[in-house]
Amino acid sequence: MNMEKFLHYYLKIAPIFISISISVFLGLILICSSFYVHEGGHFVFGKFDNLLNGRNSEFEITNWDSCPYFGFFKIPQQIKIIQGYPSLNFKFGGILIVILISTAISIIFYRFTRRKIYLLVPFVFLIHEIMGNLLCGTDNLTNNPYPICENIITRQWSIFLWVALTIILSIIIYPIISKFIKILLKK
Repeated sequence: MNMEKFLHYYLKIAPIFISISISVFLGLILICSSFYVHEGGHFVFGKFDNLLNGRNSEFEITNWDSCPYFGFFKIPQQIKIIQGYPSLNFKFGGILIVILISTAISIIFYRFTRRKIYLLVPFVFLIHEIMGNLLCGTDNLTNNPYPICENIITRQWSIFLWVALTIILSIIIYPIISKFIKILLKK
């Protein structure tokens, strides 16, 4: 195999492999970071609701977990209002803030790049919030997961979303990596 053929195949395969590798890591970090945004949403909406009603409020994170595959990365799992009154704003604030922030960031990236793939990112987080918190978590009116969450497929929802986010991020990152490798090989 001559050098031209090698470079031809390398320029096709390497950016794909590198993009997927970065996206696997980045997707997991984004999903785990969304737990901070989610619990922060409970805090912000709960605090705001109590201030509007003339009450002081305090909160405490009562449960921490480890990010899958990154045990050192601790993620908040539950926030409790220890002073003040819980409300629907407090209950649904986590879901709302994740959806709002992921949508805003996606729209900003879309406006700069005009690549419609960015608009799929909030959809992944919307499903993550519905499955992980509204249906299979305690951020609903029953304070318990719904029976649908007993299904083996719904128990694995986070893996499907991680894969979906990895694919979307790979498509976003691929042109950047491809261009970078071409620049490096020209030097």
